[in-house]
Amino acid sequence: MRTRGAYRRLGNMIIGIDSSRANESERTGTEWYSYHLIQEFKKLDLQNEFKLYSPGPLKDGLENLPKNFTSRVLKSPAEMLWTQTRLTAEMLLNPPDVLFVPAHTIPIIHPKMTIVTCHDVGFERFPELYATHSIGPAHGLKGLAVKAAAKIATGFKYSNNELDYHRWSMKFALKHAHKIIAISEFTKKEIQEIYKVSGENISVIHNGFDQEKFVPVKNQSAINATLQKYDIDKPFYLFVGRLEEKKNISGMLEAFAIAKAKEQNLSKTIFVLAGRPGYGYDRIQSAIKRLSLEDSVKQIGWIPDIDRINLMNAAKIFLFA
Repeated sequence: MRTRGAYRRLGNMIIGIDSSRANESERTGTEWYSYHLIQEFKKLDLQNEFKLYSPGPLKDGLENLPKNFTSRVLKSPAEMLWTQTRLTAEMLLNPPDVLFVPAHTIPIIHPKMTIVTCHDVGFERFPELYATHSIGPAHGLKGLAVKAAAKIATGFKYSNNELDYHRWSMKFALKHAHKIIAISEFTKKEIQEIYKVSGENISVIHNGFDQEKFVPVKNQSAINATLQKYDIDKPFYLFVGRLEEKKNISGMLEAFAIAKAKEQNLSKTIFVLAGRPGYGYDRIQSAIKRLSLEDSVKQIGWIPDIDRINLMNAAKIFLFA
């Protein structure tokens, strides 16, 4: 018989997973991390009971659930702060034995056994690279009410903008999470240095990759079809990810421009940027114009998994941030 606060033995637990990011349509880093972990949990654990929490119905394969998995669609009238509103309510009414959150934002109310992943704390080192626009209404009485609520809830330390939400969420996770997963030793050291914590409850688990997908593609016709789809000619350099200033894309563009100016054999080489715009995108656009790279940079937006793999195989150089 289950009692709140008492944990079942391994093999007889209810494990909840925040699947909101995994269920995004256009996945990038954190979303893919969440997605693939859930898909692997389905294969590895057939004993414990899993609950996948999301704002909408699961899709893209997430909805294919083993017998020990269930989907909990937690609809909310407001799009903002789903974690702190709807997921918090679920934790209050129907808490699992263990809650896993694949990003550093945990709900205010949560089980004692809450595990969270921290991918980086760049918002503390380089706050100027993160958005400061309001979460929720920015103007009028609603805007003032949301801002006041955020101030009161955080002891007047933080407001309702994205940068402050990052900062508050990380500190809250450090204080309340049972275990924190850092994706690298560097991330763990950054957490320890910035937040002055011992790191006893921080474990480093490096990111993996799909060994079946990320291999040399022998089907040249498939690669050619992808190149034709996006109207890309070889040779080309490739960047895949959200187009935002913190990825140092402007630095990549600077290096690309210098290389093209020095090496004649790069005259026909283009730089392909694959990803949707993020914070600081306007400065990336400005860098392209300033460096006179309008004819040498091709932006193709977010691309699906199979196209990404084909382009990585076809690229002369893959640049990673």
